[in-house]
Amino acid sequence: MICALAESSWRASLLTSPGATAPVAHPIDARIRKILSPHFFSCASTQAPSVRVHNAGITTITGGTARAIVDGQQLADVKFDLAPGDSTDLTFSTVDFVAGTSVKVVFQTIVTGDDNPLNDKDSVTTHVPSAVTMPFTQTFNVLPANWTVVNPDGLTTWTTRSTSSPAPNDKAIYVNYNQYEEFGSADHLVTPRLTSSDAATLRFNVSYAQYSSAYQETLMV
Repeated sequence: MICALAESSWRASLLTSPGATAPVAHPIDARIRKILSPHFFSCASTQAPSVRVHNAGITTITGGTARAIVDGQQLADVKFDLAPGDSTDLTFSTVDFVAGTSVKVVFQTIVTGDDNPLNDKDSVTTHVPSAVTMPFTQTFNVLPANWTVVNPDGLTTWTTRSTSSPAPNDKAIYVNYNQYEEFGSADHLVTPRLTSSDAATLRFNVSYAQYSSAYQETLMV
């Protein structure tokens, strides 16, 4: 092992890399571990924001505060106590989401003496689809105003294009994965909210081709 590290020009840097440095254990360190609700899409008109809070420090937290702010509106704070290394899930009061809008929810932990503020906040922007009545049919000669395209990386995403159909103005919705090599990226096309008091069936036409077996891109519906 010593020879492999010392004699290799590219492995020698491992001796002074951050991986060779012991992590700093903060005495008091509350952090947002995971946003549980809402997600990127919210079909429900009313939701209760929730978050998982973690004690990453070495001191028990007593009387910590979790805060949620929905589009600038602060909800009632939630208190928590946590032993070192423990996590807890916290739920805030319910919020009404307006259909056809995007809502930003910011979560924050507030603990006296927290000496690692970099992990105290996290946020999510949730998209709330508008509702349509049934039965419902959608063509894609233009991108429908009540469908939402979510393109986190701002690169290649869903658009309309002509097809080989003999029918005039018969376009499809399309994303060009053939020339899109951003690993781990996901581009979402969100329908309006479909509700029915009776049994419903969804039918659609779809075409998908994988670039090659070496690439693992997929189309999920």
